[in-house]
Amino acid sequence: MKAIYRKAFSNYLYEKIGLLLFLSLLNLITPKVYPTNITVSDTIKTDTTWSGVDTVIVTGDLVIDSTAKLIIEPGLVIDFKGWYRLTVHGIINAIGALGDTIIFTRSDTTDFHIENSVSGAWRGIILENKTNTADSFVFRFCKIEYIKDEGDNLSPATINYLDGYQLNIERSLIKDNRGGIKANGANSVYIDSCTFANNNKYKYYYTTYDYTNKCFDIYSENASNINITYNTFVTSTVRVIYTNNSSDISIIDNSITAIARINEISGVLWYMYIQECEGPVEIRKNSLIKNEGAASGINITASEAIIDSNTFLLNVI
Repeated sequence: MKAIYRKAFSNYLYEKIGLLLFLSLLNLITPKVYPTNITVSDTIKTDTTWSGVDTVIVTGDLVIDSTAKLIIEPGLVIDFKGWYRLTVHGIINAIGALGDTIIFTRSDTTDFHIENSVSGAWRGIILENKTNTADSFVFRFCKIEYIKDEGDNLSPATINYLDGYQLNIERSLIKDNRGGIKANGANSVYIDSCTFANNNKYKYYYTTYDYTNKCFDIYSENASNINITYNTFVTSTVRVIYTNNSSDISIIDNSITAIARINEISGVLWYMYIQECEGPVEIRKNSLIKNEGAASGINITASEAIIDSNTFLLNVI
């Protein structure tokens, strides 16, 4: 009788242990279920990480407070549901991965192509803080699209870098916007291995001022330590790189191709316009191929300049 009891008890234990092991394994292999999206607006005042969702829906102007750090993990879509702006007074690290890009966009682009309208667009990104850290503003493996900024009397902007320790934009796609990267009075700009495309395809007149002649893929004034390397500029109708009253500039190994004619603009346009800059200014190993319009290649006045090994081919006035 005791033997029978022991056998039955052993079988019971084996069954329970087996069930527990099965449930443990099932918990390990079953993915956690996350919400598909979250909704944000107003001000982020504490350190925040966006992760574990498909989409972050922005329903109003969004501000990152000077006390806060926002981390955006790979694969997220940041969807602005109206003409809203992201302003960063703290820190932003938007670091995607190869094949797992972070996308800043507006999903409803209805009427984006219409002039004199902000329909189908969002308002862009402003970066301004005095934090002395190299990771203040980092965008890596990002796609930034469908922005119409009102600009000022100089240039509209997709990302407007006003003040900070350093801006890093790497391996990202900036496309289909009204304006590009703007750094006025800022320090340490690193734009590396990015693609700029169609960033003046759609005009937007915020006032009666015609911004077409003032739109650039990269614009800087009164800035220092500007590094523009290994980028591709393609199928735009803009002046590509403009810098004025700046210092320590490196424009190296960039490709400028298929920049289209702007019929409504008279005068001479320059693909690179570098004026009244302090040295060293280094422009090397860039290629300007198959561009058209009332344009010339490089216009530069600088106290110290190195222009070497650039390629000009099949450009048409």
